[in-house]
Amino acid sequence: MRAASPVKSPRRPGKPVRALGAKPRESVIVKPTGPHTTPEDVLKAAGALRPKPAADGLGEKVTISAVFYGGGSTEYYPLTGVDRGKSGSFRDLHMRFLLQLASTVPWSRIGSLRVATNDVSSEVIDTIKSLNAYCPVLTFGPNVNEFKYPKMRRMWHDSEHPLDTEVVISLDDDVEFAPGWFDKLEAGVKAGRKTGAVVYGDHYRFSPSRRTIKWYKSRPWWRGRELETRGGRKRAVVNFTLGGAWAMLTDYIKALNWPDPAIHHCGGDVCLGEALWQNEMKFHPVKFCNQQNMPRRGFTEPHPFL
Repeated sequence: MRAASPVKSPRRPGKPVRALGAKPRESVIVKPTGPHTTPEDVLKAAGALRPKPAADGLGEKVTISAVFYGGGSTEYYPLTGVDRGKSGSFRDLHMRFLLQLASTVPWSRIGSLRVATNDVSSEVIDTIKSLNAYCPVLTFGPNVNEFKYPKMRRMWHDSEHPLDTEVVISLDDDVEFAPGWFDKLEAGVKAGRKTGAVVYGDHYRFSPSRRTIKWYKSRPWWRGRELETRGGRKRAVVNFTLGGAWAMLTDYIKALNWPDPAIHHCGGDVCLGEALWQNEMKFHPVKFCNQQNMPRRGFTEPHPFL
C-alpha cells in the first residue's frame, strides 16, 4: 500500500442527537455567495459540450451513487467552525452539488446516477430527475430521514436495476468537485488496478478499541488476520478511505456484500478498511474531491464498533 500524505484521523462520533435541520436559535442565515442556483442552471451546465475522456481505469461506463440529506419541513442546518452561530440552506447545498457535478462530469461515461433522498426538497428531487436527459437516473426513497448505509444497500443491491459498471463512485452531498476530478480519479484507479487495488479515496487512519475489534470479529468478512499496527508499541490501526468521496470495483462490492447489513449510519468507512485488510484486498489513496466534513445530519449514533 502506498502511503498517503498527510494521513488524518477521523473525529469520533458523539452521543445520539436529534436529526439536524432545525434552524438554530438566534442564528444568521448565510446567503449564497454567487447567483441563486436554479434547475435551469443545472440543466444548462449539464448540456455544455465537453470531450469524452478515454476509458482508462474506470471502464467504459461508471456508476455515480450519492446520498442527500435535507431538513424536511425546515430548510436550514447549523454551521460550525468560523461560521458557528450561522445557518446554511439544504436546498443551496444540494443545488451546488448538482451544478458542480453537471458542470464537470463526462455524461457519456456515466452508466447511471443513483441518489438516495432523505427529507430533500421537491425542487431538488425534480432537478435530479431532470438529469435523466443525460444519463439514466434512479432515485431511492422514501424521502424521509433514514440511516445512510441501508439506503446505500438499496441503491447497490437493487434486483430490478443491478449494478452493471466496473466501478461505483460513492459521494456525500457536501463534496466539492474541482475541475478535472473525474480524470484524477481515473488516473488513480488506473494506477491502483495495476497493483490489485479495489477501493480508492482519501487516506485516513483509525485506532480501534477492544470493543471495536470484538465487533469486527463477529462479522462474516472477518478472516482471523492480525490487525495492522503502527508505532513503537505496535498499536492496532485501520487504514481506510473517508466515506464522503470514494470508489470501489463493483465485483468486490458484491463479493463483500457491501455495505455490511449491520452498519447503520456512521462508521462504515472504517469498517470497510478493516474488511479489505481481512480479505487481503488493497486500498489505493487518491484524493479527487474536497470533503467538507459537515456536522452529521440525519442521525448520530454510538456504535457497537466505535
